[in-house]
Amino acid sequence: MKLNFRFAMLLLACFALLSGCAKMPEPEDAVVEKSQPKIAHDAGKALVYFFRPGHLYFGLGATYFVKEDGREIGVLDYNTFFIHKTTPGKHTYSISTESTVTTDIFVKAGQTYYVKCGYRVGFLVGRPSMRPGTVSEFTKSKPDLKYIRLTTKNEKEAMKAKEATETNAKKSKKVKTQEKTKTTN
Repeated sequence: MKLNFRFAMLLLACFALLSGCAKMPEPEDAVVEKSQPKIAHDAGKALVYFFRPGHLYFGLGATYFVKEDGREIGVLDYNTFFIHKTTPGKHTYSISTESTVTTDIFVKAGQTYYVKCGYRVGFLVGRPSMRPGTVSEFTKSKPDLKYIRLTTKNEKEAMKAKEATETNAKKSKKVKTQEKTKTTN
């Protein structure tokens, strides 16, 4: 009986890991900028600030994509924010880890909106949280926040090439060290 229970729990854990987790950002998916770019309202557009203030180190290593109507528009990490220009109307924003949370916002041209994101305790991975925020919440968090943005295709390729070069250099150094050790023995 004990064996069946353990097997069932193992099977359940594997299922949760394989089916419940969303695609998580890789390091080359985002860039943290040294300063916030100047972003002004475009005619006929609204601005939406997405921010994720830090909270007692919970969710410190977890990063997630933010989607608007199913399309990736940004990424949030611990103590980061980004600004998104969008068209007027109703939009559904979502973030996912082992679960998905959404919030609907009806935006008007020329207006600014805030969405506060965070993390809660989850089963295997932290669960994201998302809700409409306020300008005062953002202003209070702003000194600790860094501006983050999605990388361009060229930046992503350059990051991958640099990583491959560094990996090859480490392998080459390791081989040379091993060869030197063999010749001295």
